[in-house]
Amino acid sequence: NYRKMSLHIHSIKGHLDLGDAEILFNIVRNKQPKKIVEIGCGHSTLIIEHAINYNKKLNPNYECEHICIERYECLW
Repeated sequence: NYRKMSLHIHSIKGHLDLGDAEILFNIVRNKQPKKIVEIGCGHSTLIIEHAINYNKKLNPNYECEHICIERYECLW
């Protein structure tokens, strides 16, 4: 839920500004894009994935293609 997301955002503070993380999460939540292309992956990737999954919980028919372009793979 949103409260868990807020706690997760606080746990990565320092890597991604808290306000920026909340804005990113809410943009994906409210706009519900069909495709997201992200260049340079990191903590923002996790925020986007959380928002996509939250949208899917609220609307099982929601689909979003999240394309990450990264030269160096993150192992999470």
